[in-house]
Amino acid sequence: MYDVLGLKPAPNNGTHGSLNHLLKVTAHKLAMPEEVFRPLATVWATPTLNEELGCMCDDQNKAEELNKCLSPNGTEERILEETTVVAGEHSYRKSEEGTEPELEIQRQSVQQISKEAAATPTSNHIKENGIDEHLVVPTTAKTDRNLLCGWPAVLHRTKYNILYLSDFESAYSETFMMTLRTSSTVSKQAVVSTIQEHLLNCVRLDLHISAGNSQSCSAYKADKQMSYGFLFPPQLSSSAEAKYDARLITNMIPVLPALKKNMELFSKGAGEEIFNRTQ
Repeated sequence: MYDVLGLKPAPNNGTHGSLNHLLKVTAHKLAMPEEVFRPLATVWATPTLNEELGCMCDDQNKAEELNKCLSPNGTEERILEETTVVAGEHSYRKSEEGTEPELEIQRQSVQQISKEAAATPTSNHIKENGIDEHLVVPTTAKTDRNLLCGWPAVLHRTKYNILYLSDFESAYSETFMMTLRTSSTVSKQAVVSTIQEHLLNCVRLDLHISAGNSQSCSAYKADKQMSYGFLFPPQLSSSAEAKYDARLITNMIPVLPALKKNMELFSKGAGEEIFNRTQ
């Protein structure tokens, strides 16, 4: 209405211009804010026992196998096998019929892209602010699926990494020791499953993050007024193995007990709606 009346509005919550499609002449041009910081390259942590941070997961026999899925070698293979590697404004696409010599050339290309990304304005901006890291942002078929509109811009100063898991993608802040956001796309064929009893209290450490930059389960146990929930609901996982990804400590956030119940009800309701639509 300010635009219709030709008045200048006071600063608000960002809705100015949301009705531009109704106006013949728009007075306010919408523009996306510039991202303050880009994600940093992941520095792989040394495997840490869950018990060191007070976390427990009864299925310890699978720990080594599951950690391999998070390892640097496993990630490199997925990047090279699945689709595109993007760094800065450069992209490189792998041929699905690549031979061993071609794969070596591709690895060299990825390394070269990383070096070039370090010279981009975004990278220089990060260095000026005291963060000297190469920017390597992989985009795979899974991340394309989970980030349909791209990742949200980070508008405040923080060191964060993009974590790519089986069913979801998240941005983890080392500054806040917490996930800033999680993005996922649930398939129509998704089956809402119950969580097995031995996984009810399971929380795994994430090799993407060092123990010093991670939350601890001990802190939640010591605070009787606070509980925790998972941003991506484990019961919406696409496979038995993916449930363990949803149980990573980087998918965990502090919540009040009442909110935790609401989160569980929301997840259950979303799952039932997906099930009904597929019938």
